[in-house]
Parts: sequence; C-alpha cells; structure tokens
Amino acid sequence: MARIVTASTMAAMDRATMDEFGLPGRILMETAGREAARIIRQHYPLRDTPILILCGNGNNGGDGWVTARYLLGWGAQVSVLLAGSPEKLTQNSLINRSLYEKAGGCVLTADNDSRLAGHRGALQRAALFVDALFGIGLDRDVKGHFATLTDTVRESGKSLISLDIPSGIHADTGHVLGTAFRSDHTITFGFAKPGHFLEPGRSHRGILHTVDIGIPEVIYGKIPSDLACTDPEWAKEILTMRSPESHKGNFGHILLVAGAPDTRGAAVLAATGALRSGAGLLSLMVPEASLPLPGIPPEVMLHTVGGNNRTGFDDTALQSVADLLEGKTLVAAGPGMGTSSSAARILQRLLDCPLPLVLDADALNLLALHPELMEKCCRRPHTTVLTPHPGEMARLCQTSSTAIQQDRIAAAVCLATDSGCHILLKGASTVAATPEGFCRIVTSGNPGMATGGSGDVLCGILAGLMAQGLPADEAVPLAAYVHGLAGDHLAKNKGPIGYLPSEVAHTIPRIIQTTCIPPNRENPGHE
Repeated sequence: MARIVTASTMAAMDRATMDEFGLPGRILMETAGREAARIIRQHYPLRDTPILILCGNGNNGGDGWVTARYLLGWGAQVSVLLAGSPEKLTQNSLINRSLYEKAGGCVLTADNDSRLAGHRGALQRAALFVDALFGIGLDRDVKGHFATLTDTVRESGKSLISLDIPSGIHADTGHVLGTAFRSDHTITFGFAKPGHFLEPGRSHRGILHTVDIGIPEVIYGKIPSDLACTDPEWAKEILTMRSPESHKGNFGHILLVAGAPDTRGAAVLAATGALRSGAGLLSLMVPEASLPLPGIPPEVMLHTVGGNNRTGFDDTALQSVADLLEGKTLVAAGPGMGTSSSAARILQRLLDCPLPLVLDADALNLLALHPELMEKCCRRPHTTVLTPHPGEMARLCQTSSTAIQQDRIAAAVCLATDSGCHILLKGASTVAATPEGFCRIVTSGNPGMATGGSGDVLCGILAGLMAQGLPADEAVPLAAYVHGLAGDHLAKNKGPIGYLPSEVAHTIPRIIQTTCIPPNRENPGHE
C-alpha cells in the first residue's frame, strides 16, 4: 500500500535527513532535480521542444534550477523564468541558479506584472512549461503576477509538468488556492501527498510520478505517517484464495435490515453487492409492505416483518429482530430503511447487539435525528462502521457539507476518533478513517458512479467483506476500492455515464479476480 505524507511530515523528513543523518539539503535537491529531468526526457523530445522552467524563490524553485541544468546538459532548448525576486532566493536555490548559469543557461526575471508582460514572447515560444513555483508549502491564495503567470500558462494549452505538486493546489487538502496549474505530469519527491488524490487536486495533477530522493529508511521509521492510499499490491495482500475445503459457513451470515416500500430497490442493490463480494449467506429483513422485491437474487433468504406503506417498518417488526440476529456474523442496516419512529427503535435494538455493525443511509439519518442513538453508537464495544456521504456526514457532525469538503481527511479522522467508529466518507476521493486516526484515500472511482443506488451497493460490498472475516480497517477501504474499480471498468467499456449500480455490483467478481487476488496456481490434475 502506497504511503502518503502531509506537507509538514515531508518537511520533517527532509529536516531529519539533513540534521540527524547528515545528508545535505543540496544533495536532496540535486537528486530531485536530476530525477525530474530524467522523467521529462522520457516523455518529451528535448531537442525539438522549447522548454521554459518557471521558478519561485523557495526550494521548489531550487529543484527547478537543477532540472534546468540537467536538461541543458542533455541538449534541451531550455530557459528559466524566475517569477520571484532574485534577492529572496533560498541559499540552495541561489547556488543552483549559479550552477545553471555557469553551464550557459538563460535566465529571465519577472517579479511583477509589468516585467512579466515583457516576456510574453518567451511564454509564447515555449512548447513545454515546467512548474517549480511553490511546491507543497503553499498555504495562501496565489495572487498578483503569480496568478497572471498561472492563468497565462494554463490558458496557452501547452504541455505542463509540475514539480512536487501543481502550484496553487494545497498539498494536504487538494483545494485550489485562488488559481492553479492543470498539469500533464506531476513529479513528486519522496512520497505522494494527499492533495494528489483529493479533488480537485487529483484532476489537476495529470500522471503522477513519485521519485526517491534519498531519504534514508531509518528516517521513515522515526517519522511515521498516518496516511496511505489504496493500490493493487495492497489489495492483493488482503484478498487471498479460498481453501478448497471451504463451505458457505466459512464466509459469514449477514443480516441486512433495509428496504421500506418507497425505497425497496436499495435492499436489492445492497443484497446483490454483499453476495457478489463473496458473503456466504444473507438474510434480508424488510417490511411486508415492500413485497414484491423485483430483481432480488434468489440466493437471498427473505424475512418479511410488520410494516405498512406509510412508515415502512412498524412496531411489530421489533419483535422479530432478536430471532433474526441469532446465528448471524454481522448486521448491515440503513439502505432504504426509512426514518420512522419504528425504524429508530429497530436501530436502537441493533446497536445493543454484540455483532459488528455497518450503518448506511437512513441508519445514519436516524443517528443524526436521535442524539441518544448516536451516543449509544459511540459507546458500542463492538466494531461499528459508518458510511456517510458529505451531506450525511454534515448532519452527524452538526456542520455543513461545505465544511466537511474543506478538509475531508480531517473530518473523517475527527469523527472516527471521537466516536470510536470506522468512517467511510464517500464521494469524490473517498476516505476511510479508523478510530486510531489512520486514514486511507481510495484511488478508484469516477463521476459516472454518481447515481442513486451506488452507496447501497457499496454498503453490501463492505458487509460482504467483513462477514468473510476481514477486519474493518482493511475491509472498509478495500470495499470502496473494489467498488470504484468496478465503476472504472464499466466507464472504460460502456462509456463514462449511464451504467447502473446494479451493473457495478455484477462486475465485482471480475474485479476481484483480475485486480485483487493473485493468479492462482494451476490445479493439480492427472496425466
């Protein structure tokens, strides 16, 4: 699983490498610039591509000076535009500017709009821009001639490569700070940053290249990161082949509480997701008024309880819960469950049961509507997973969805650590947070999945994986990763929009086979 670090953690690693390990910052900068130049050479014909490298005053600009020197030595048509003040260059940037100039490099200076306008010809002649303006330390809006330069380059339509992160993107949140580059490639140093994966930063980065700049392994151990992202190698480590002696009892028995009459399809989608992800058995509890359930898999064991068309579940349904909990491995509740007072009493009973619990959709709305239920949820000694989208998250946290979206990682980690629950904050750049404060960013998924029913399928996948024995800290991000990969497969093969959540559910076995589980050895046979 790929490690991710915040800007402050990366800076701490750099400092520790210099101060404790004794590796000079110039060496780190030299390695970063050389590796950046190497990747540029791999993707662009240097002798036929006029390159303009945009440098700021800081160490990101220093990386740019080194990159320029290597490209110049390899025969590239390269110039540097210093967008800052020459007097404010950091020491290492000043040294590397001098080395670049000694190698015969050309430097243009533009520290205000007037001087920038004087270099319009150089900007127009460039076929490739390299962005080394700000890097990962930016924490304020891009303004003045920096904003003019950013907009000019972006609007030119020319190829653009960013060093570390596209300038104007917040490294920790992915937000645009005023204005930002939209790059074809981003070359980041040491480790990837959250802003490479969180929108809109993810859409601005282009192809991401992560390069090793020589930070020693001993430093990694001293400065651990509580962030990671999902990837195929990580998934392969989690999903293993089943024993030939397996039977359905080995893979869990889920009780799914869902499907009020007006939203009965949610129960079908969640049940399908659970079975397609490999759950051994699934019992579905629905109000009798929800029948029939078109499309329900015949493998589902259906249990109808008291209910009506007005409230969904009624109070008589509560009498069936205890019997239905017997022999179950896990409970999932919420998809299309409704928010009636009877549904609230059912949820209260489920919160008391000694089983892992996955709460989605209306179950989350009930927690937000009834603070005493949320308090009970937080006190549960058993594993509990909450799977909100930003609106549901806002209601749970008594804030706005805008506030949640401002820092998705912080919001998810805060709720997870405060509640003791595992949190899956859905949406563009889904994040999974544990009660211990560890967070994984899910790297799969696409906008075509933004349609009603997608969350129900995801709830089912998650319940299915946990029922098979995966711990929540693995199952929660893996469910979202598999779900997103299934959507990506359909977007590639059917088109970017118009495929259905039910199709996503039916694609899951293929995704698990081709992406997550290592190829199986040939079965032994007879000659």
